[in-house]
Amino acid sequence: MLRIHFTGQDLENIRLARGPDPLWEIVCSVCRLQTREGALAFDPWRRQARARLLGDGTARRAALALRGLVPFGAYFPDFLTPPVEGHHVTLRDGVERVLATPRARLRHELALLASSGARPVPGAAALARGDVTATRRAFTTRTPSRPTSTTHEGSTSSTTSTGTT
Repeated sequence: MLRIHFTGQDLENIRLARGPDPLWEIVCSVCRLQTREGALAFDPWRRQARARLLGDGTARRAALALRGLVPFGAYFPDFLTPPVEGHHVTLRDGVERVLATPRARLRHELALLASSGARPVPGAAALARGDVTATRRAFTTRTPSRPTSTTHEGSTSSTTSTGTT
């Protein structure tokens, strides 16, 4: 068991979020789907979520890709849950923050994931290169709707808005 001891000053510095962070909700859900822990509380939700994933091919592909990035274990990449700077974040905002992760950080955190013994991540090479278009394609849960221009670490490329929110 992990014990965390807080000082009085630590407690004075605690801030509460205005609402749940959608990226943390996704990461925690992917972890929860990979285990049987908490059966009484989570099995009804697991059954419902699995049924929905089986019925929706694009959602299933996205969940499988995420499972590679978020294994049930000791490590998952920090870039999946970037810090929130004082305001409520929508899913679209969160996805854009993830897609804007610098390539060096992507490579470093994916290497840590690989060294942790996790399964190879589908599309990891494109993700590590910072290929926004390939990354969107790997995790898209809806049909692309409109072209946009995306800049990622100094390079501009045409990509597609997925409407994932």
